[in-house]
Amino acid sequence: MKVTIIKKLILSVIIFALVISCRDDKLGSSIFDDSIEELDPTSITYSFDKYLRDYFRIPYNVKFIYRLSDVGSPMIYNLIPADFVKSKTMGVLIKYCWFDAYEELGHSLLLRKDGIRIIHLVGSAAVDQYTTIKDEGMNESGVKVTLFEVNRLNEDDPSIKFDYFQKMQCQFMQVLTQKKSIPTPFYHISTDTYKPSGWERVHVSVARSFGFVSPLARRESRSDFAETAAWYIICNEAEWESLLEEATKDWIQRDEFRPWLGVYLDPNDPYTSGVDGKAVIMEKLEICKQYLLDNWDIDIDELRKIANRRFSHINSDFVKELFKDFDIE
Repeated sequence: MKVTIIKKLILSVIIFALVISCRDDKLGSSIFDDSIEELDPTSITYSFDKYLRDYFRIPYNVKFIYRLSDVGSPMIYNLIPADFVKSKTMGVLIKYCWFDAYEELGHSLLLRKDGIRIIHLVGSAAVDQYTTIKDEGMNESGVKVTLFEVNRLNEDDPSIKFDYFQKMQCQFMQVLTQKKSIPTPFYHISTDTYKPSGWERVHVSVARSFGFVSPLARRESRSDFAETAAWYIICNEAEWESLLEEATKDWIQRDEFRPWLGVYLDPNDPYTSGVDGKAVIMEKLEICKQYLLDNWDIDIDELRKIANRRFSHINSDFVKELFKDFDIE
Protein backbone atom coordinates (compact mmCIF):
# COMPACT_ATOMS: atom_id res chain seq x y z
CA MET A 1 0.00 0.00 0.00
CA LYS A 2 2.78 2.39 0.96
CA VAL A 3 4.61 1.55 -2.28
CA THR A 4 1.52 2.42 -4.32
CA ILE A 5 1.14 5.77 -2.55
CA ILE A 6 4.82 6.59 -3.10
CA LYS A 7 4.49 5.74 -6.82
CA LYS A 8 1.48 8.04 -7.14
CA LEU A 9 3.35 10.88 -5.41
CA ILE A 10 6.35 10.47 -7.70
CA LEU A 11 4.09 10.43 -10.78
CA SER A 12 2.32 13.60 -9.59
CA VAL A 13 5.66 15.38 -9.13
CA ILE A 14 6.79 14.38 -12.66
CA ILE A 15 3.53 15.57 -14.25
CA PHE A 16 3.72 18.87 -12.36
CA ALA A 17 7.32 19.39 -13.48
CA LEU A 18 6.39 18.73 -17.11
CA VAL A 19 3.52 21.20 -16.99
CA ILE A 20 5.74 23.92 -15.53
CA SER A 21 8.42 23.14 -18.09
CA CYS A 22 5.95 23.48 -20.97
CA ARG A 23 4.72 26.79 -19.63
CA ASP A 24 8.21 28.18 -19.45
CA ASP A 25 9.31 26.85 -22.85
CA LYS A 26 7.48 29.05 -25.33
CA LEU A 27 7.06 27.48 -28.77
CA GLY A 28 7.57 29.60 -31.84
CA SER A 29 5.06 29.75 -34.69
CA SER A 30 7.64 28.61 -37.23
CA ILE A 31 10.50 26.13 -37.42
CA PHE A 32 12.40 28.76 -39.42
CA ASP A 33 14.30 31.72 -38.11
CA ASP A 34 11.80 34.53 -38.55
CA SER A 35 13.88 37.23 -36.89
CA ILE A 36 14.58 40.29 -39.01
CA GLU A 37 18.25 41.20 -39.06
CA GLU A 38 19.38 44.81 -38.78
CA LEU A 39 20.27 46.52 -42.04
CA ASP A 40 23.18 48.91 -42.46
CA PRO A 41 21.92 52.18 -44.03
CA THR A 42 25.46 53.00 -45.13
CA SER A 43 25.83 49.79 -47.14
CA ILE A 44 25.87 50.03 -50.93
CA THR A 45 23.28 47.26 -51.03
CA TYR A 46 20.99 48.86 -48.44
CA SER A 47 18.11 49.88 -50.74
CA PHE A 48 17.88 46.39 -52.27
CA ASP A 49 18.27 44.66 -48.91
CA LYS A 50 15.47 46.87 -47.54
CA TYR A 51 13.28 45.93 -50.50
CA LEU A 52 13.89 42.21 -49.89
CA ARG A 53 13.09 42.66 -46.22
CA ASP A 54 9.91 44.66 -46.80
CA TYR A 55 8.49 42.67 -49.71
CA PHE A 56 9.70 39.11 -49.10
CA ARG A 57 10.88 38.56 -45.53
CA ILE A 58 8.20 40.43 -43.62
CA PRO A 59 5.04 39.52 -45.61
CA TYR A 60 6.02 35.94 -46.65
CA ASN A 61 8.83 34.96 -44.25
CA VAL A 62 10.94 34.29 -47.36
CA LYS A 63 14.69 34.70 -47.09
CA PHE A 64 16.08 35.98 -50.39
CA ILE A 65 19.76 35.06 -50.79
CA TYR A 66 21.77 36.61 -53.60
CA ARG A 67 25.23 36.38 -52.02
CA LEU A 68 26.78 32.99 -52.74
CA SER A 69 27.23 30.90 -49.61
CA ASP A 70 29.24 27.69 -49.36
CA VAL A 71 26.83 26.35 -46.77
CA GLY A 72 23.77 26.85 -48.95
CA SER A 73 25.28 25.82 -52.28
CA PRO A 74 25.60 22.31 -53.75
CA MET A 75 29.28 21.37 -53.60
CA ILE A 76 29.26 19.13 -56.70
CA TYR A 77 29.14 22.24 -58.93
CA ASN A 78 31.66 24.98 -59.65
CA LEU A 79 29.49 28.04 -59.08
CA ILE A 80 29.99 31.80 -59.23
CA PRO A 81 27.94 34.45 -57.40
CA ALA A 82 25.02 36.29 -58.94
CA ASP A 83 25.85 39.74 -60.27
CA PHE A 84 24.37 42.42 -58.01
CA VAL A 85 22.55 44.30 -60.80
CA LYS A 86 21.15 41.02 -62.17
CA SER A 87 20.07 40.08 -58.65
CA LYS A 88 18.17 43.34 -58.30
CA THR A 89 16.44 42.74 -61.62
CA MET A 90 15.55 39.19 -60.68
CA GLY A 91 14.34 40.36 -57.28
CA VAL A 92 11.75 42.77 -58.70
CA LEU A 93 10.69 40.37 -61.47
CA ILE A 94 10.16 37.46 -59.08
CA LYS A 95 7.79 39.64 -57.08
CA TYR A 96 5.98 41.03 -60.12
CA CYS A 97 5.68 37.86 -62.21
CA TRP A 98 5.47 35.16 -59.54
CA PHE A 99 4.31 36.40 -56.13
CA ASP A 100 2.09 39.22 -57.40
CA ALA A 101 0.47 36.90 -59.95
CA TYR A 102 -0.74 34.62 -57.15
CA GLU A 103 -1.73 37.65 -55.07
CA GLU A 104 -3.85 38.92 -57.97
CA LEU A 105 -5.45 35.49 -58.21
CA GLY A 106 -6.43 35.85 -54.54
CA HIS A 107 -3.89 33.46 -53.04
CA SER A 108 -2.08 35.62 -50.56
CA LEU A 109 -2.60 33.03 -47.81
CA LEU A 110 -1.26 30.23 -50.00
CA LEU A 111 2.07 32.03 -50.44
CA ARG A 112 2.32 32.75 -46.72
CA LYS A 113 1.19 29.35 -45.43
CA ASP A 114 2.37 26.84 -48.04
CA GLY A 115 4.93 28.76 -50.08
CA ILE A 116 8.69 28.40 -50.15
CA ARG A 117 10.88 29.90 -47.44
CA ILE A 118 14.20 30.50 -49.21
CA ILE A 119 15.02 31.84 -52.69
CA HIS A 120 18.67 31.40 -53.62
CA LEU A 121 20.21 33.07 -56.68
CA VAL A 122 23.38 31.72 -58.32
CA GLY A 123 25.18 33.48 -61.17
CA SER A 124 26.42 30.50 -63.15
CA ALA A 125 24.96 27.32 -64.53
CA ALA A 126 25.04 24.19 -62.38
CA VAL A 127 26.87 21.60 -64.42
CA ASP A 128 28.06 18.38 -62.80
CA GLN A 129 31.80 18.16 -63.55
CA TYR A 130 31.63 14.37 -63.79
CA THR A 131 28.40 13.75 -65.71
CA THR A 132 28.11 17.16 -67.48
CA ILE A 133 24.41 17.13 -66.56
CA LYS A 134 23.02 20.66 -66.22
CA ASP A 135 20.71 21.28 -63.27
CA GLU A 136 17.89 23.61 -64.33
CA GLY A 137 16.89 24.50 -60.78
CA MET A 138 16.72 22.97 -57.34
CA ASN A 139 13.83 22.47 -54.96
CA GLU A 140 14.98 21.31 -51.54
CA SER A 141 12.28 19.63 -49.45
CA GLY A 142 9.64 22.14 -50.50
CA VAL A 143 11.45 24.87 -48.56
CA LYS A 144 14.25 26.27 -50.70
CA VAL A 145 14.36 27.10 -54.42
CA THR A 146 17.68 27.75 -56.16
CA LEU A 147 17.77 29.57 -59.49
CA PHE A 148 20.88 29.25 -61.62
CA GLU A 149 22.36 31.30 -64.49
CA VAL A 150 21.13 34.61 -63.11
CA ASN A 151 24.08 36.39 -64.75
CA ARG A 152 22.63 35.48 -68.14
CA LEU A 153 19.40 37.36 -67.40
CA ASN A 154 18.31 39.74 -70.16
CA GLU A 155 15.00 41.45 -69.45
CA ASP A 156 14.65 42.49 -73.11
CA ASP A 157 14.71 38.89 -74.32
CA PRO A 158 11.17 37.42 -74.60
CA SER A 159 12.55 33.96 -73.79
CA ILE A 160 13.12 35.14 -70.22
CA LYS A 161 9.83 33.55 -69.19
CA PHE A 162 11.00 30.13 -70.39
CA ASP A 163 14.56 30.49 -69.10
CA TYR A 164 13.58 31.53 -65.58
CA PHE A 165 9.89 31.82 -64.78
CA GLN A 166 8.93 28.42 -66.17
CA LYS A 167 11.46 26.98 -63.72
CA MET A 168 10.00 29.05 -60.88
CA GLN A 169 6.49 27.79 -61.60
CA CYS A 170 7.82 24.23 -61.86
CA GLN A 171 9.58 24.49 -58.50
CA PHE A 172 6.46 25.94 -56.87
CA MET A 173 4.32 23.12 -58.31
CA GLN A 174 6.76 20.65 -56.78
CA VAL A 175 6.36 22.40 -53.43
CA LEU A 176 2.57 21.99 -53.63
CA THR A 177 2.73 18.32 -54.67
CA GLN A 178 5.06 17.56 -51.77
CA LYS A 179 2.35 18.81 -49.43
CA LYS A 180 -0.60 17.12 -51.18
CA SER A 181 0.00 14.10 -53.39
CA ILE A 182 -0.90 14.15 -57.06
CA PRO A 183 -3.81 11.90 -58.17
CA THR A 184 -2.98 8.23 -58.67
CA PRO A 185 -4.23 8.08 -62.31
CA PHE A 186 -1.49 10.52 -63.31
CA TYR A 187 1.19 7.97 -62.36
CA HIS A 188 -0.18 5.43 -64.85
CA ILE A 189 -0.38 7.58 -67.99
CA SER A 190 3.29 7.36 -69.00
CA THR A 191 4.58 4.58 -66.76
CA ASP A 192 6.34 2.74 -69.58
CA THR A 193 8.03 5.77 -71.15
CA TYR A 194 9.73 7.52 -68.21
CA LYS A 195 13.54 7.68 -68.30
CA PRO A 196 14.85 8.13 -64.72
CA SER A 197 18.34 7.68 -66.17
CA GLY A 198 19.22 9.49 -69.38
CA TRP A 199 16.29 11.94 -69.53
CA GLU A 200 18.78 14.83 -69.82
CA ARG A 201 19.98 13.42 -73.15
CA VAL A 202 16.50 13.53 -74.71
CA HIS A 203 15.77 16.26 -77.25
CA VAL A 204 12.73 18.36 -76.34
CA SER A 205 10.92 17.45 -79.59
CA VAL A 206 11.40 13.73 -78.92
CA ALA A 207 10.13 14.16 -75.37
CA ARG A 208 6.99 15.84 -76.68
CA SER A 209 6.35 13.11 -79.24
CA PHE A 210 6.14 10.71 -76.28
CA GLY A 211 3.69 12.93 -74.38
CA PHE A 212 6.04 15.02 -72.22
CA VAL A 213 6.26 18.81 -72.36
CA SER A 214 10.02 18.72 -71.72
CA PRO A 215 12.93 16.30 -71.21
CA LEU A 216 12.79 16.95 -67.45
CA ALA A 217 9.14 15.84 -67.44
CA ARG A 218 10.29 12.47 -68.69
CA ARG A 219 12.39 11.83 -65.57
CA GLU A 220 9.54 10.68 -63.30
CA SER A 221 5.89 11.37 -62.51
CA ARG A 222 6.29 14.24 -60.02
CA SER A 223 8.58 16.13 -62.38
CA ASP A 224 6.13 15.35 -65.18
CA PHE A 225 3.22 16.83 -63.24
CA ALA A 226 5.12 19.98 -62.21
CA GLU A 227 6.49 20.56 -65.71
CA THR A 228 3.11 20.03 -67.38
CA ALA A 229 1.42 22.59 -65.14
CA ALA A 230 4.33 25.06 -65.35
CA TRP A 231 4.61 24.97 -69.13
CA TYR A 232 0.86 25.51 -69.49
CA ILE A 233 0.97 28.52 -67.15
CA ILE A 234 3.95 30.05 -68.94
CA CYS A 235 2.80 29.53 -72.54
CA ASN A 236 0.30 31.85 -74.19
CA GLU A 237 -2.27 30.33 -76.54
CA ALA A 238 -0.04 30.39 -79.64
CA GLU A 239 2.95 28.95 -77.78
CA TRP A 240 0.88 26.15 -76.26
CA GLU A 241 -0.63 25.24 -79.63
CA SER A 242 2.86 25.15 -81.12
CA LEU A 243 3.98 22.80 -78.34
CA LEU A 244 1.02 20.49 -78.99
CA GLU A 245 1.65 20.55 -82.74
CA GLU A 246 5.23 19.48 -82.10
CA ALA A 247 3.89 16.61 -79.99
CA THR A 248 1.82 15.27 -82.90
CA LYS A 249 4.96 14.28 -84.84
CA ASP A 250 7.17 11.27 -84.17
CA TRP A 251 10.60 12.91 -83.97
CA ILE A 252 13.82 10.91 -84.22
CA GLN A 253 16.98 12.05 -82.45
CA ARG A 254 20.09 12.20 -84.66
CA ASP A 255 22.39 11.12 -81.84
CA GLU A 256 21.26 9.28 -78.72
CA PHE A 257 23.78 11.00 -76.48
CA ARG A 258 23.99 14.46 -78.10
CA PRO A 259 20.52 16.04 -78.31
CA TRP A 260 21.99 19.34 -79.50
CA LEU A 261 22.58 17.71 -82.91
CA GLY A 262 18.86 17.95 -83.51
CA VAL A 263 16.02 15.74 -84.71
CA TYR A 264 14.39 14.65 -87.96
CA LEU A 265 11.25 12.93 -89.24
CA ASP A 266 11.28 9.65 -91.14
CA PRO A 267 9.23 10.36 -94.31
CA ASN A 268 8.64 6.63 -94.82
CA ASP A 269 7.42 5.93 -91.31
CA PRO A 270 6.45 9.17 -89.51
CA TYR A 271 4.60 7.43 -86.66
CA THR A 272 6.76 4.70 -85.15
CA SER A 273 6.39 5.27 -81.41
CA GLY A 274 2.71 4.42 -81.24
CA VAL A 275 2.16 7.34 -78.83
CA ASP A 276 -0.20 10.24 -79.50
CA GLY A 277 1.93 12.86 -77.77
CA LYS A 278 -0.66 15.62 -77.96
CA ALA A 279 -3.44 13.45 -76.49
CA VAL A 280 -1.17 12.30 -73.66
CA ILE A 281 -0.15 15.85 -72.75
CA MET A 282 -3.77 17.00 -72.76
CA GLU A 283 -4.79 14.07 -70.56
CA LYS A 284 -2.11 15.04 -68.05
CA LEU A 285 -3.10 18.70 -68.20
CA GLU A 286 -6.71 17.92 -67.29
CA ILE A 287 -5.55 16.06 -64.18
CA CYS A 288 -3.25 18.97 -63.28
CA LYS A 289 -6.10 21.45 -63.62
CA GLN A 290 -8.47 19.42 -61.45
CA TYR A 291 -5.84 18.74 -58.80
CA LEU A 292 -4.92 22.41 -58.44
CA LEU A 293 -8.58 23.46 -58.31
CA ASP A 294 -9.66 20.76 -55.84
CA ASN A 295 -6.64 20.91 -53.52
CA TRP A 296 -5.46 24.52 -53.74
CA ASP A 297 -8.39 26.42 -55.26
CA ILE A 298 -6.12 27.51 -58.11
CA ASP A 299 -7.80 28.19 -61.44
CA ILE A 300 -4.83 27.47 -63.69
CA ASP A 301 -6.46 29.09 -66.73
CA GLU A 302 -6.97 32.34 -64.85
CA LEU A 303 -3.45 32.18 -63.43
CA ARG A 304 -2.14 31.67 -66.96
CA LYS A 305 -3.91 34.83 -68.18
CA ILE A 306 -2.53 36.86 -65.29
CA ALA A 307 1.00 35.52 -65.69
CA ASN A 308 1.18 36.11 -69.45
CA ARG A 309 -0.23 39.63 -69.13
CA ARG A 310 2.54 40.38 -66.64
CA PHE A 311 5.20 38.73 -68.83
CA SER A 312 4.17 40.97 -71.73
CA HIS A 313 5.22 44.04 -69.71
CA ILE A 314 8.79 42.95 -69.11
CA ASN A 315 11.63 44.93 -70.69
CA SER A 316 14.55 47.01 -69.41
CA ASP A 317 12.48 50.22 -69.19
CA PHE A 318 9.81 48.46 -67.16
CA VAL A 319 12.46 47.11 -64.77
CA LYS A 320 13.79 50.63 -64.28
CA GLU A 321 10.28 51.77 -63.38
CA LEU A 322 10.04 48.97 -60.82
CA PHE A 323 13.35 50.09 -59.32
CA LYS A 324 11.91 53.60 -58.96
CA ASP A 325 8.65 52.33 -57.47
CA PHE A 326 10.52 50.41 -54.78
CA ASP A 327 13.31 52.98 -54.24
CA ILE A 328 16.01 50.54 -55.30
CA GLU A 329 19.24 52.28 -56.23
